[in-house]
Amino acid sequence: MTRPAASPLGSRAADRLDGVLGAAVDRGAVPGVVAAVTDRGGIVFEAARGVRRIGAAEPMETDAVFQVASMTKAVTSVCAMQLVERGLLDLTRPISTWEPEAANFQVLAGWENGEPLLRPPHREITLLDLLTHTSGLVYRNWDPAFAKFADHRRLPGLFSGDPSAWFPPLMFDPGERWTYGISTDWVGRLVETVTGLSLGDYMADHVLGPLGMEDTGYSPRPDMTRRQAALHERRAGEGLQPALENPPWNSARNHGGAGLYSTSRDYLSFLRMWLNGGRGPNGPVLQAPTVERMSRNAIGGLELRRLTTTDSTRQLDIDFFPGLTKRWGLGVMINETAAPTGRPAGGLAWSGIYNTHFWIDQQTGIAGVYMTQVLPFADETVMAAYIDFETEVYRQLTLARGGSGDGK
Repeated sequence: MTRPAASPLGSRAADRLDGVLGAAVDRGAVPGVVAAVTDRGGIVFEAARGVRRIGAAEPMETDAVFQVASMTKAVTSVCAMQLVERGLLDLTRPISTWEPEAANFQVLAGWENGEPLLRPPHREITLLDLLTHTSGLVYRNWDPAFAKFADHRRLPGLFSGDPSAWFPPLMFDPGERWTYGISTDWVGRLVETVTGLSLGDYMADHVLGPLGMEDTGYSPRPDMTRRQAALHERRAGEGLQPALENPPWNSARNHGGAGLYSTSRDYLSFLRMWLNGGRGPNGPVLQAPTVERMSRNAIGGLELRRLTTTDSTRQLDIDFFPGLTKRWGLGVMINETAAPTGRPAGGLAWSGIYNTHFWIDQQTGIAGVYMTQVLPFADETVMAAYIDFETEVYRQLTLARGGSGDGK
């Protein structure tokens, strides 16, 4: 166990937060966890509890390395918006401007005599559609209708390296609704096209390096691999067990939607940049108006819908904060109304499939991460542990400001 850092939230805040993490490990919610909180000036809490791998001696430490999966998306979105600032990309022009083949996308219109019916979309996909997940591109594991098509046509997965995997049918016309999918992978592809660099190299030069994120990248160094937290699975009747395999992310291409390895401290550096209006320790990474634009609703009256799984070994159905209105900015989810954790309306957040989570609260001036490595995603016990942590952070903030918290 790594003891918590001293916290300015209040004299007892660090111990209280550390206790929440320890309780999650003790009840078997997570094998090990690193959680941390930053304000605009720096880290105000960090602690590790549990082990990196069940059955092994290595304790979880605050410098543990995690596969952050879809938390890659926010970083990729920042890369794209840098290029929008430079005039190399444009939010509203068709992406076929830079990738001509993208003019050939088709929409799945239905089925007839056991065969799919395809038609041209009402309009082409734009970068704005990609950044907001309103492009019509989906994930097989979150869309049963697309899974049916993929099985029928034996469509390869995006990470297979097959070029045809980049051009699945759209499940709706661009701009029609929100759904989760490979849109941000296309964002990463556009970054590579207009810069002539791999996404990883561009990211390292323009985001990770300037923010001092030395333990973040697509190809972990040997010392990072030695600190990596192992992937676990919750199996019926067995509880948490090490995954049968814990493969590295081995795609030959740097994908915009997933693939980064990182640490809690590194990722907090990225979140702190959002809190500071685009500024990092070495100067601006984004212009303040760009950060403001990324942080506000970009999908109008559309709302995030419940995601329905097609593979419960990988992820469960998910609806973050059921009943709350949730929309999407440019790369992040927005809770339009206050969350039950205490996060105010306008908070930003997202997660990775191995149950890594972050939130950004620009109003209060804090951001946090909760990192473990457990499948399935949205496992109820892991989600409850994460919610407990965020809730305790806001309770301690209330107490530090002279409020009553929950009276404890």
